Amino acid sequence: MPEDPPDELQDASGAALAAGHVRAAELQSTRRFPVVFDPPAETTRMALIFLTCLIFSVLGVVLATRAKTQPGPERRREKLTAAAIALAGGLLTMGLISLRFRPGGGHARGVRLELTADDVRIWGRGYGTRIAFRDVARLRFRLVDAYLGRFGGMRQLRVSIEGAGRTIEIACEAVGGDLKRDIDLEGGEGDCVMLDRPDFEAFERELLARVPTEAGGARA
Repeated sequence: MPEDPPDELQDASGAALAAGHVRAAELQSTRRFPVVFDPPAETTRMALIFLTCLIFSVLGVVLATRAKTQPGPERRREKLTAAAIALAGGLLTMGLISLRFRPGGGHARGVRLELTADDVRIWGRGYGTRIAFRDVARLRFRLVDAYLGRFGGMRQLRVSIEGAGRTIEIACEAVGGDLKRDIDLEGGEGDCVMLDRPDFEAFERELLARVPTEAGGARA
């Protein structure tokens, strides 16, 4: 996997691609699609929140216990310090951690989803999978009722790219018109990355244009 984005990297906004066909020249360039949410990272977010709360709670208890043994002025100082630590823990938990893992936050922006001239790849933030278009065995489109932790349930339009023993799952929030598509509706986990709707539609269009029909013959 590459360590840095290719030099010829171009942003692929859904608005820019929504109006027309994928041109031949575009198929030879590298397109990046901005990830807005990484559902599997919710486990990491919860672990960080738990660890932060535990550390600051222990510090607060230690200082509060010490305050009981101190004379008047020092006792007040220790109690104020304990309160400040508790407040800092709350701000860190609700501020930095939650903001980083929110949809469109710093974590999601660190995930790279790209279509190159030869493959589809996802990397960064723990990801590192690449599937060459010639190796694609199946493109599977489906509707998935997924549970996304603090965001509850969501019906997603999802594409699974399968090949060379690997799978990449890309999704967006489904709309009413998706029910008219001849695709399955099933339950599932949030084991995917999510794009905004216009970017997903652009990704789908470019993906279908790049995958050879004989390679991705099973397009369910």
